[in-house]
Amino acid sequence: DQQAKEAAAAEQAKKGLVQRGLEKVTAVGRSLFGNRHKDAMVSQMAASGITDPKEQAMFLAQLDHESGGFTKMEESFSYKSAARLMQVSGSARKQGQPAVEQAMARGPEAIAELMYGGRMGNKNPGDAFAFRGRGAIQLTGRDNYTRAGKALGIDLANNPELAAEPENSAKIAAWYWKTNKLTTAAKNGDVRAVTKTINGGANGLDDRTAKYGKYLSAAKAGAFNVSPATASIPAARPVR
Repeated sequence: DQQAKEAAAAEQAKKGLVQRGLEKVTAVGRSLFGNRHKDAMVSQMAASGITDPKEQAMFLAQLDHESGGFTKMEESFSYKSAARLMQVSGSARKQGQPAVEQAMARGPEAIAELMYGGRMGNKNPGDAFAFRGRGAIQLTGRDNYTRAGKALGIDLANNPELAAEPENSAKIAAWYWKTNKLTTAAKNGDVRAVTKTINGGANGLDDRTAKYGKYLSAAKAGAFNVSPATASIPAARPVR
């Protein structure tokens, strides 16, 4: 009868609205990815078994923040002031403002030495700068480069610049994620816990949280469900 037809039409219209909404969210999710680094990261999630929407959202949100929107794949040390450097680096704070100002006057290599010299396996002159943060996860320190390289079959110890290449950056990020057992916290939506593991504190927590919400909407719509392009990533000892 007419009433049944009207009800069916209303239901169909409702489904159409929902579908259009999902398509819009999916499009937003995919629009976030427009460069090789982002594309490689999405493919690597599939290869590494990161398929839960919450984990996908957390993985991408954290890496998005760490890499400045997947645009900064190598640490530049271009701090505007000693105060800013001391704000983000505990090692710099321990050295004190005069030492920080001197390092900034001398250039990136000196800043790297101030921040990373004598730790994370950086024992030789120049190690701190050579093994500076690279890739979306900002892999840092000779020991971490060596461990990641050994696990992934990439000679990062002798060619640290390879860590900044899209496919390698994605593999390193997934390896780091699995190695540090971030899946549970990610699936729980615990942005603070994941941030603490990656960053050592809570730097950028508000931005990471906002990005997580944005990526989660897209992930729930299936925006990041793609076929894996590479094999799964082996785990190794924690790197931080």
